[in-house]
Amino acid sequence: MKLYKMEERGYLARITPSRDDMAHLVTAIQRRLMDAGNPSVTKENRLQQAYQAVLQVAIAALHAKGYRLKSKPAHHVMAIESLEHTVGVDRRLRDYYQSLRKRRHHAIYDALISVSKQDLEEAIDRAEGLFAAFRKWLEKEQPELVDDSVWERPVDPG
Repeated sequence: MKLYKMEERGYLARITPSRDDMAHLVTAIQRRLMDAGNPSVTKENRLQQAYQAVLQVAIAALHAKGYRLKSKPAHHVMAIESLEHTVGVDRRLRDYYQSLRKRRHHAIYDALISVSKQDLEEAIDRAEGLFAAFRKWLEKEQPELVDDSVWERPVDPG
């Protein structure tokens, strides 16, 4: 669904993007990826953190386009869908991120999840790849929102 349709259906609200807000979003993504890569955490929780990084990238890309995701039923679905119209994610990869969203949903609400090492590594790799693609896209589309010091500093676990 195109972004203007998401806005018409009440999933998105118009905002003015800011460099400071983008810096906070980037830091949140970095922390999610750091947690996803932490071997002392369970595979299930690491997978959820990889998904949260993907979701945060979608939210950050929407921010760069001048939108804020509203909290309403299916807003995570819409966030992942938006990646096709922001960062330019192809449908195959978008569908993968949707499957990751569904696994996270089942883990939270149904307690039905079993994560293999291979599935976890793929989720982390794809989340990191999306983050890298997002940075390239942002540098091209909205360079004024990029603060190199945020992207290059070590992640503070908070």
